[in-house]
Amino acid sequence: MKKRLRKKLHRGEYAVFGFHLEFTTRERLAWTLSETIVDGSDLNGPGIAFSNRLDEWAHGRGWCCAPGGDGKRWGCFAVPARENRPRPGITAEGRDVILSYVRALPEVEAVVAGPLVDSWVR
Repeated sequence: MKKRLRKKLHRGEYAVFGFHLEFTTRERLAWTLSETIVDGSDLNGPGIAFSNRLDEWAHGRGWCCAPGGDGKRWGCFAVPARENRPRPGITAEGRDVILSYVRALPEVEAVVAGPLVDSWVR
């Protein structure tokens, strides 16, 4: 396969690797805007603040991991941030760094991480 086609199809040296991450929190965190208004808390409810904190930490290291969920069960797909491409993606060491950070968060109870996969494979 020629270089131009490999680049267009994100194959070979242009593949971008990431992994799926699922975790549960110790207690349910208000996630949606309507929940935070009903709860009487501010517009940056605990779920939104938690999500933003994790996303900002990952982005500071050149990754993108914007979690979402129902307030108790969360999930995200961690990949390199767009401005850091064409890197090979997240390596096994990077995956371990993300996992250790998420496991160390006081709100998190359990973490399950998938294998590294090509994020462009359809």
